[in-house]
Amino acid sequence: MKTTQTITTDVLVIGGGGAGLRAAIKAREYDLNVLLVSKALVGYRNNTAVSWGVFAATGIWRGAGDSPDVHFKDVILGGRSINDQKIAKVMTHGATQQVYDLMKFGVNFEKLDGDLGGNACPRAYVSSAC
Repeated sequence: MKTTQTITTDVLVIGGGGAGLRAAIKAREYDLNVLLVSKALVGYRNNTAVSWGVFAATGIWRGAGDSPDVHFKDVILGGRSINDQKIAKVMTHGATQQVYDLMKFGVNFEKLDGDLGGNACPRAYVSSAC
């Protein structure tokens, strides 16, 4: 016979990938009671685990002349201008703060130097856990 348990929470996050973890962290910043449910080990078996790194024009290792605007231009050029430019701008201009947030949460990044194609400046970061 199955038993039922009732759990009360302010926010229920389903999925333990990067987006789910970020949503849970944001909700906690508002002092809410958060429950995160994941069918797999948190941080694994999702796009976060598959992704090897991130591109961001940060001030930490910023190449000469790099900026979120230059990153945006690279994304539009790489997408042959069929990208949704509003989304591309949000992504490229938000990436810098997201990298800083990940570092604040304890993610250790290593910079990948060199030309990875499609980037005017080196701006690839990989988690040292990869």
